[in-house]
Amino acid sequence: KELNDCLHQFTNDAVLEEMKKAYMVEQESKERNQ
Repeated sequence: KELNDCLHQFTNDAVLEEMKKAYMVEQESKERNQ
């Protein structure tokens, strides 16, 4: 069970990182378009 929780937390962190990256790229392209 503990291992599963760790794996779940790791997955959440990975997803958060991906979302942050995508957000940063989006912001950058918005700034360039202005």
